[in-house]
Amino acid sequence: MIGSDTMLQNFSHRLRWARTTRRSRPWGYIGQFFTHPLPVGLCMCAAYPGCWKLLAVTIALRIAAAWTISERILRAAVPWLLLPLQDLVGFGFWIAGFFGKSILWRGQRYTLNRDGTVEWAG
Repeated sequence: MIGSDTMLQNFSHRLRWARTTRRSRPWGYIGQFFTHPLPVGLCMCAAYPGCWKLLAVTIALRIAAAWTISERILRAAVPWLLLPLQDLVGFGFWIAGFFGKSILWRGQRYTLNRDGTVEWAG
């Protein structure tokens, strides 16, 4: 059931998904860079302060996309104030997926091999 996990369980789950996706589809995982417009836009503004208008457009498009999907398709409310936080946290998990080769699944630790296979680590 969505929302029944603790924050630590949720973080472990998200890190497991990031690492296993990176191992099973490495090029696709790298391509996920383009699914994080807000953090990428913030990084661009930090590097090039003159591009804040592009960041504003990025934020507007992100809000429009989230609203369209949540309200029109899923018919669910979105906590708008938490959307930027979720985008930043999601980007953090994407970055974290590049590091480490172990995952925790159902209380057991596993090692992710380069070929995408998984071994029980004990």
